[in-house]
Amino acid sequence: MHSQDQLPVHINQDERQFRRHHTRHYYMQRVQESLAKRVSKVICGVFLTLLLIAGVIVFITWLSLRPHRPRFHVRDFSVPALAQPNGFENAQVIFNVTDRNPNQHIGIYYDAMQVTLYYQDQGIGGASLLFPFYQGSKNTTVLYGVLSGATLTVNNGRWTEFQKDKAQGVVVFRLQFTSTIRFKVTTWGSKRHKMHANCDVGVGPDVAAWLSLIPKSPSFAISDFRIPASNRTNSSVSHRGEVVPNTSLSFNLTISNPNKGTGIQYSDIHITLYHKGASIGTRPVIPGFYQSHKKSVSCSVLVNAGGQFWRGIGNGNIVVLRAGLETGVRYRILRWKTEKHRMDFEAFVIIDRQGRIDGEKNISLHRIPS
Repeated sequence: MHSQDQLPVHINQDERQFRRHHTRHYYMQRVQESLAKRVSKVICGVFLTLLLIAGVIVFITWLSLRPHRPRFHVRDFSVPALAQPNGFENAQVIFNVTDRNPNQHIGIYYDAMQVTLYYQDQGIGGASLLFPFYQGSKNTTVLYGVLSGATLTVNNGRWTEFQKDKAQGVVVFRLQFTSTIRFKVTTWGSKRHKMHANCDVGVGPDVAAWLSLIPKSPSFAISDFRIPASNRTNSSVSHRGEVVPNTSLSFNLTISNPNKGTGIQYSDIHITLYHKGASIGTRPVIPGFYQSHKKSVSCSVLVNAGGQFWRGIGNGNIVVLRAGLETGVRYRILRWKTEKHRMDFEAFVIIDRQGRIDGEKNISLHRIPS
């Protein structure tokens, strides 16, 4: 039915059926594609989960089976003839050292082991200790030896130097053990690694007793951490008489030598601050210096943090920073110096809303095991 003001509309039944058929097929195809995508996502999710679990298992296994090098400890050391002014003709050096395998479920194969005796970094004796041997996990091997005659090269002049050092309190020697080792985990054996261990020892006035010279590591502590700019709208601020950028952080670093009778020679001390895993701004360097025994020194450290870090903490929230410190030290006892040791320290510093250390007054840096 239609009126005079309306045009008649004719719908082709075949075309309408064709459209309904096309639409139904289209949506069925969409549903199939959606189901396929969901199945693919599930398969990928399961695969990634299994891969993550396998990675965690491998990482934990690696941590538990990561080999550690053997540890040497001096149990006894003596130079009996040192009590005689001209005793170098019958000089003997007697030592008793333990070699400990600290690994669990990991054994160590040793090639022939050599021992060398040093005085003022000059070799004065040496010998072969053991033939190739195997050391089980959590096992200790006793290394006993006597250096004399052909294995100990000491002349009258060298003996006089021993006597002078003894008169000043202690004669310092260094035992060095060298070998080639392989680690064994069940049926798997690692490649060969060169191994050397240095044991610093000294003989006191009684000459029959030994004195183990294992210096303590220096200590580092952070104090008076602050953000100099109390008004963040300023473009600069005064810090210890200098005009510094508004984005600067400052703190005091106290360096202490806890040893008695042992000085420390520091290489350049590099300091890095980290925020959320990224380093902040400049990396200050404290030039190397010598520090006497039982002494402490305080250094003022200034770090230009940069605008990005400043904007990141601009909301006034508590900020957690990680302070990293790298340096190298050599210990000095009388005229004798040890070889250089690298040291890495770190500490976490919590800064409150006023830009100062939250809670603790001083924060000690802890040494990172090498």
